[in-house]
Amino acid sequence: MIGLGMYQRPEQRIYHTHALKAGLQQLFTLEQALRDPKVPEYMAKGLAGLEAGNRMLQERNASGVLIGGLAEAVWNRKRKPEELARHKDTDILVIDDDFTLQEDFEGGIDWWLPQYGRLQVITDASAYEADRHWWQNGNGVALSFGVQQSNALHPGLYIPNREWVMRMREYETLAHIDERLEVEINDDAWEAFRNRLEGRIRTTLPKYIRKMFPGRVFGEVYYETVGLIRFDRDIVVAINRFLGKEK
Repeated sequence: MIGLGMYQRPEQRIYHTHALKAGLQQLFTLEQALRDPKVPEYMAKGLAGLEAGNRMLQERNASGVLIGGLAEAVWNRKRKPEELARHKDTDILVIDDDFTLQEDFEGGIDWWLPQYGRLQVITDASAYEADRHWWQNGNGVALSFGVQQSNALHPGLYIPNREWVMRMREYETLAHIDERLEVEINDDAWEAFRNRLEGRIRTTLPKYIRKMFPGRVFGEVYYETVGLIRFDRDIVVAINRFLGKEK
């Protein structure tokens, strides 16, 4: 027997289905847009990109974290090196403020360097100024999340664990959701979005990645040494306004 609280009229079920599809479509569209920034054609890819980025960080006594599509792709023990090489670039977020490049995209790496500025933040309720820290690449594109280092790291490239990568994708997407839009991102849509991430980002690294980066996987030796910071949409808009990309 179905209780009164469980009964739904057909039109209610139809509305729920349409709302779920609309919410999912917005999430997937946002995520795809964030995954397709423009980069030069000469980028180092796959293992070559990982090796080049790690070497340059070590040579300049700096540490960095693999982000972007390659950070997802390495989390599949069956992934072959040639499959990693199909990704268009290697994205590395640099933690150290004093890391410098001789040219944008040096070494064929999409470097994301720390930046600072005083932002004008405008919300629905107020406006204020705030000193903020963010990361941007050679195209002047800013990330939609930040990081915070809690402990010292040895120079070189680090591989974030699976949960870190999933939260990175969630924070990227959440930062671009405009709550004023009519499309509602309800719990069901968000759960379906996360399920898609879980299906795409597996649980085990290939042996050759572990061999390349011994002791450099978050969650093993360096658990949450570099934590993620979520930016809300008002902060993202303020950063882009600072960079001249928003009015």
